[in-house]
Amino acid sequence: MTEKIIMPAVADDLTDHYLTKQGFEVLTVDNPDAENILATAPDAAAVMMISNKIPNSLYDKMPNLKIIARRGVGYDNIDVAFAAKKGVWVTNTPGANAVSVAEAAVLDIMLMARQFDAISKKTARRRLDWWLPHHGA
Repeated sequence: MTEKIIMPAVADDLTDHYLTKQGFEVLTVDNPDAENILATAPDAAAVMMISNKIPNSLYDKMPNLKIIARRGVGYDNIDVAFAAKKGVWVTNTPGANAVSVAEAAVLDIMLMARQFDAISKKTARRRLDWWLPHHGA
């Protein structure tokens, strides 16, 4: 029997379909919350999720579940201790978004240094008198 894996459609679209090539039956859902997971395949062996909460009641409804892979960092939406009691591994991807976080931080620093928010609001109100004395017109 081929093991089923449920994953977000957006995650599957970003892959080279490695899991399918390895013989797994990959089932995609737009929103991998408990309701959609159970409606798709309560017999799935693995679930990849992004940020939805995984309720403890899900484990008894999915007797074949072996692993929940969280795409992102942290375990704030999964009761890891409870999952372990049910024999389900829980993983995440630490550091996977480190570059994006650093880029966003540098962008925020640059936006604050250039007073982007204040300038944007003045520009939206067509108040350009702050610009003219400094930059000529």
